[in-house]
Amino acid sequence: MSLTLDQLREEVLSLSLEDRQDFIASVSKDLNIIPSGLHPAWEDEIQHRMEEFRAGRMETIPWEVVQKELDGLDDLP
Repeated sequence: MSLTLDQLREEVLSLSLEDRQDFIASVSKDLNIIPSGLHPAWEDEIQHRMEEFRAGRMETIPWEVVQKELDGLDDLP
């Protein structure tokens, strides 16, 4: 049984936000579409890092720490 476009849209919209994002990424990749305009290698890297983050295998850095480090770059020659 094949779904109509409206039925498919309804099914996709019933998914969780994360599943919809995964679905869109999968279809975009299959169609060779890069929605963000990034190189496909960066898309793959971002996807990998998000999977690591969601699985709790990635150490995060608080924004305040990153901001201090970035502010320190202003002092460079």
